[in-house]
Amino acid sequence: MTNEPNKQRAQGLQYFSVTTFPAVLGVVGLGLAWRDAGAGFGIPGWIGETIAGFGAGIFLATLVLYGMKTIRFPQAALTEA
Repeated sequence: MTNEPNKQRAQGLQYFSVTTFPAVLGVVGLGLAWRDAGAGFGIPGWIGETIAGFGAGIFLATLVLYGMKTIRFPQAALTEA
């Protein structure tokens, strides 16, 4: 009975979509744009660096989750291609 939540969580991983990656790259792009705009408009550059760093962290988490999906549910990953 204690394995039931873990099993449900693992089964939910098969629905993790590859379409998450473009959204994450948008966050990174926002951070880079903010950083570049800061030079022209006098906005502090650390704000853009923080956003880009946050996006990079989300990207790594997304990469790990999709890698786990590919290992545990290869057929589900192949149907997305």
